[in-house]
Amino acid sequence: MGIFNAIYNWFAQRNIGQKLGMEWDPSKDVGHRQKMNDLGASMTASQWTQVYLPNARQFIATGDYERAHRIANRGLIELGNSNNPLIKAARKEAQRIHNVTSAHVKQPDFNRSSNDYFNAANALISKLNTFTEGTREHSSTLAEIIKLCQLAIRKDNKNGDPYVMLANAYYSLAFTGGSDDLY
Repeated sequence: MGIFNAIYNWFAQRNIGQKLGMEWDPSKDVGHRQKMNDLGASMTASQWTQVYLPNARQFIATGDYERAHRIANRGLIELGNSNNPLIKAARKEAQRIHNVTSAHVKQPDFNRSSNDYFNAANALISKLNTFTEGTREHSSTLAEIIKLCQLAIRKDNKNGDPYVMLANAYYSLAFTGGSDDLY
């Protein structure tokens, strides 16, 4: 459930718990901690069912299966396995979108060498300079560079060049306003 829940739980422990009359001591009061976790899970599920999954459905309707697939993958990771019925429903919808989009998304070729992936990412670096920072094309190219660097590292984790390029790509994406759906 990621950073959202960590931030929420921090605020909940200090503010919401006090407003609800809870004395927040996790080591002593498991019941209140469970209530706060359920509230956090419900908020995460609501965010997914009201924002991200409708966006994914809209991308499917417009034929942008790649973006819908990325959103669904992120949902499957962030929603995790929970017994919360809202999380289960959101995860089920993310799985459905993932299944629909999988046939339309080109899967990476895992039979290439680490250098092949790195060289492909390096070629995209020169292409990257033709785009204006902060545009969809710029962010998508950075996301592709990140993916290629990750594949290069997966093939040979002792090759240092992809690590450096990966760090630079993440840095650029963070500071040029990359889109939230590029995961």
